[in-house]
Amino acid sequence: MNLIELLMMPGIGMLFGAIPIEDFMRRRNRFEELSAKQRISAQAVYAGLSMISAFIGMMVFGTFSAAAIGAAMTALFSTFNPFARFRHSGIGAVLGATLAVSPFPILLFAVMYATGYGVLGKKHAIGMMSGILGTILLVPTTPHTILKSMEFIPFLDISEHTVFIIILGLTLFVKNLPDIRIVILAAMQEKYSDED
Repeated sequence: MNLIELLMMPGIGMLFGAIPIEDFMRRRNRFEELSAKQRISAQAVYAGLSMISAFIGMMVFGTFSAAAIGAAMTALFSTFNPFARFRHSGIGAVLGATLAVSPFPILLFAVMYATGYGVLGKKHAIGMMSGILGTILLVPTTPHTILKSMEFIPFLDISEHTVFIIILGLTLFVKNLPDIRIVILAAMQEKYSDED
């Protein structure tokens, strides 16, 4: 990893992540609420921007770290975009960033989400936290041969891949904390109201 890579790739990622796609769509809709189809389209655009950022890093520098820095910064800045008043969910950008590198963390997230959703209470917030935490904990312990067999952009050291997945996971974790707090408060109120 060289200095130009460290300076250029975060800038490219932040530039792509700063584009407030959902706000452009709202303005076009005369500031009415977006439909489910429009929200999915916006998330697809964010996923595409993360993937483009990763491919620019790969084409210019030819390293996993350049691709990972660009994609992670796009996902991070898209999720916590000050130009969009921090309203974006970030799921599309994180999905695109992960998909640019390897489909394995996405498969792992889907299994953990379904497990948490099905077993722990059929709530989206619980499924998200199960998927996020499960992926963050299980990717570093996954055998190297499995990760290498499913990679799109080759990594030299497993620690590069692990740090990349942890950054993306923490981005979604922080973004989804308010939702999980609501679920926990509702469960506590229900428990204490049952005891009375």
